[in-house]
Amino acid sequence: MNRDKVLSKCRGGANMAAWAVGGGPYSYPSGVSYSIGGPSESGYLVIEMHYDNPNKVSGATDSSGLNISYITTGRKYNAGTLAVGHSVTPNMIVPPGVSKFTIFGTCDSSCTSKHIPCEGLNVFANLLHTHLAGVALTLKVIRDGKALDPPLDQELNYDFNFQETRSITPTTIYPGDSLLLECVYQTNTTNNVLVVSAPSYIFCKATSLMT
Repeated sequence: MNRDKVLSKCRGGANMAAWAVGGGPYSYPSGVSYSIGGPSESGYLVIEMHYDNPNKVSGATDSSGLNISYITTGRKYNAGTLAVGHSVTPNMIVPPGVSKFTIFGTCDSSCTSKHIPCEGLNVFANLLHTHLAGVALTLKVIRDGKALDPPLDQELNYDFNFQETRSITPTTIYPGDSLLLECVYQTNTTNNVLVVSAPSYIFCKATSLMT
């Protein structure tokens, strides 16, 4: 198999796991595993790393990586991931000098109707992620025009240095539901318009684990 050909398509593959600053190890619940390998798989895992060096320090090195524990026999439930957020484009802009500015990311009912089976998918963990200007995130399930209470996940005192995949109250998402991610930003200490660029102070994403 041509490795370069496979890797050139890596961004179209499944997002197996996500980690952010401050996160620790995460173990799947009993009876749950993530299926890897098989004749239809490429045989490769790709790690995408994001770096920020605003002070332009020369000679910096990094030894970050992932330890993945695996078993040879699958468990009862296969896990998958679903990412919801705002697309990473120059259209994502936050004005300066505001104490609260909200950006939304959605997975609407047409998306869930197409990709979620009739019996639904059970969300059991989630990672909320934004950058330095972010102060709060809320992930909601919208069903029949109303947001379910409580939200799927929420962090009203967001700390960039403490991000982790955490177990949440299991919630089933059905075809026709919508997922809404609200990302709140505070820019009252800057006179600059913030856009998705380096150094990036804004981002808006939630990565959910489900079976």
